[in-house]
Parts: sequence; structure tokens; C-alpha cells
Amino acid sequence: MGYELMNEQKDLYLTGNLLIAMPEMLDPRFRKSVIYICTHGPEGAMGLVINKPIEEITFDDVLEQFNINACGASN
Repeated sequence: MGYELMNEQKDLYLTGNLLIAMPEMLDPRFRKSVIYICTHGPEGAMGLVINKPIEEITFDDVLEQFNINACGASN
């Protein structure tokens, strides 16, 4: 794979960007959502919906799932 093609493909990844649902989005999980893309690459993507509360899970739970130590962080 040439250097130019690698750079073009790298630019297609959305890590660190916001994904905003189109008004036509009907899926209730994503309708009217703003998603922060945590990681995006050849293996897949992961993001967090940042504009809707989730009652089933806390932010501490999310940190624990990713083995992130929140020691010293305030709630």
C-alpha cells in the first residue's frame, strides 16, 4: 500500500470527532443523538452518546468497564 493511500485512509477515521444524527434517523437509540467517537479504525468503532442521560449506567461504570482509574476525580 502506497504512502498516499495510507494517508487518505487514515483521514477517513473519525476518532476524536462528533457524529450528529440526521433528522431522518429513526433508530431510537441514535435519534437526535450527538456521539463522541472515542476510537475508529480498521478493527471497528466505539463512541459515547453525549447529549442523553442513561439511567442504567453511571460514568463510574463506564470508566470501570475500560479499566480507567478515576482516583481523585470529582463527581
